[in-house]
Amino acid sequence: MQKQHLFGTSVPAPASHPGRSESLIERFLPEEVRVKNRSDYYYVAAIGAVCATLIFPPMIVAAIFCVARARKEGGTR
Repeated sequence: MQKQHLFGTSVPAPASHPGRSESLIERFLPEEVRVKNRSDYYYVAAIGAVCATLIFPPMIVAAIFCVARARKEGGTR
């Protein structure tokens, strides 16, 4: 007998294709736009935080933190 979850029944996850998302990224994004290292990741997070600032202004602190971490990781842009 299966256990009933508190918030409803469990639904099986769809079959995933691990290489599919990578191929879509490779197909649509040029090489110079892809996130290659941790510094690039922090710059993308900073851009997201600046966009979230329009809804929640204190997110500018997160954007500043992400840029500082990106520079600490070695990427100066």
